[in-house]
Amino acid sequence: LEASRFVKLWILFCKKLKVEPTSLEAYFQTTLELVDESSIPKIRGNEDNGGEKSDEGGEEGQ
Repeated sequence: LEASRFVKLWILFCKKLKVEPTSLEAYFQTTLELVDESSIPKIRGNEDNGGEKSDEGGEEGQ
């Protein structure tokens, strides 16, 4: 049921924006080939501490 709703929205999206190919698998395969690691922005501050908030630059003594 959820998949059929998504497909209806996907087809409308493809028609409105003239997206080709309309096959999800083919579309995302061609899109992923265009993206490389260097074009993806990195989020700073969460790489080294497992996602915990860093005290770096914060107030001390609290």
